[in-house]
Amino acid sequence: MVLLFHLSDLHIDPQSAEQRGIFEVLIETLRREKHASNAAQVALVITGDVFDSSTLAPGEAVAAFLDLHARIVAVLGHATPSIVLPGNHDRRWHGLVGPHRSSLFDALHAAVDPRCVYVAGCRSPFLAELVPRAFHGLPADVVAYDSTYLPHGWVSAGGMIRQEDLLQMHAQLTDDPSARPLVVLVHHHLIPTPLTDVSFIDSGTSMPRVARWLLGEALPTVIANADREELTMTALGAGTALSTLHSFGRAVLLLHGHKHFPTARLVRGLAAGTGDVLIASAGSGGRRERMHPTQDPETASLWPSFNIVRMEGDRLDVEEVSFPSRPSSRAPVARRDLAQVSRREARWEPHIVSARVRDGMQRVERDEARFALSPSRTAPG
Repeated sequence: MVLLFHLSDLHIDPQSAEQRGIFEVLIETLRREKHASNAAQVALVITGDVFDSSTLAPGEAVAAFLDLHARIVAVLGHATPSIVLPGNHDRRWHGLVGPHRSSLFDALHAAVDPRCVYVAGCRSPFLAELVPRAFHGLPADVVAYDSTYLPHGWVSAGGMIRQEDLLQMHAQLTDDPSARPLVVLVHHHLIPTPLTDVSFIDSGTSMPRVARWLLGEALPTVIANADREELTMTALGAGTALSTLHSFGRAVLLLHGHKHFPTARLVRGLAAGTGDVLIASAGSGGRRERMHPTQDPETASLWPSFNIVRMEGDRLDVEEVSFPSRPSSRAPVARRDLAQVSRREARWEPHIVSARVRDGMQRVERDEARFALSPSRTAPG
């Protein structure tokens, strides 16, 4: 069995004491998962937002990543190949405000050992990269796609997926399409994720007051839903990208991050000769994420998490593993099956999974909210 650990959205901030505790639990959870498995091979992918902001000092930020990565591979095995690609936070100030910066990931690319860490996103204008099989050793072809390339515009957390880059990458594949699945790594989502598709833009205290006013009040009066994340966080060209991936006639597994919400979707190819695309997103591995479907400051938080992809023959399983954010917590990890499929040439045949979380803790059986409408005292009628 091959074990692929899918981490995303670490948002490394060398000055964050809280994050150091989260990473302690992350490493211990990875150690336990690796120890409990009988995997013959292990690989690691990190699908973007490695750093919290492109304006971090490159020397300090890269050193923090190298330290974290060394501790991760120490528990997974020093021979673990790692593939890292950028996210919008690696390119823009707090992931939102431009201009587009490449310096932080260029510094990361120059600092790693290329024999064990493959850093994608440093070869523009070519955005799709076929990761050599000799490097990853997985029973699949692996493509890393840099969706963060936005050389123009000052405000956006979104991305772009160009058909020509996918076709250029596909031209390099020489095997029979039915022989191996295709794994595509990207940061931005191609299909909106639950809850986050109606989230408000996080205009917290780290954002200047003028920017908070602009995003929270001024723009929504001119542009409907301008204060919602989905307007500025999508991947331009996602529909064309999905159609192009179908046309390759392969079973495709697309792994992404960006929205900090683990989920999975199976998109069937309906025309003759087309393949299926299984899409799985990972949560944040470095944050206890607050959800923003409303602007209530008491809204619930999601634990940090990562996904595990298990490959054995034609069987492929995707599992979410959430862990507590404090080393002192005695709470067990929580698990949820995202997808279980079997490959039939270019098709993924799904097995029904339960959406229930497995964590051994007492569950809430009923969570109910009631609302009543009453006449307004300040605005009669």
